[in-house]
Amino acid sequence: MSNKELDEARNYFRSLDSDGDGLLSCSEFSVMLQKIGLNLNRNEVARLFDKADKDKTGKISFHEFTNSFLKKRDSVPSKERLREVFTTNDRNQDGHLNHEECFLSLKQLGHVLDDPGLKRVISIMDKNGDGRISFHEFCKFMQ
Repeated sequence: MSNKELDEARNYFRSLDSDGDGLLSCSEFSVMLQKIGLNLNRNEVARLFDKADKDKTGKISFHEFTNSFLKKRDSVPSKERLREVFTTNDRNQDGHLNHEECFLSLKQLGHVLDDPGLKRVISIMDKNGDGRISFHEFCKFMQ
């Protein structure tokens, strides 16, 4: 991560820190998730928060935030890798992924979700609301 990207992340983190204590509370974290379009239920927010709160203080530090939520450039799959995964899992070769095919694709890329989590991810990915994931939608979400 470049210095510029780190400064942008720090400014974003500060904008979320409504009480100015340098840490994100669970409620501040929940606001962040809503701002990025993830409308999760309380249990899902708590699970994500708990995963990020590595030191179990009940607050997320900037270090915990960057380690948990900011993608490292190396970890973003290339478009070629995404095409390979998409094509491999598009079993009926219709150019779209259904629920099961999407699950297999995400699993192949190292993202394992339970069924409710998968449904939420698919609803976020499916920008045109047709119930299927196009390659363009898949790439946009993964990068």
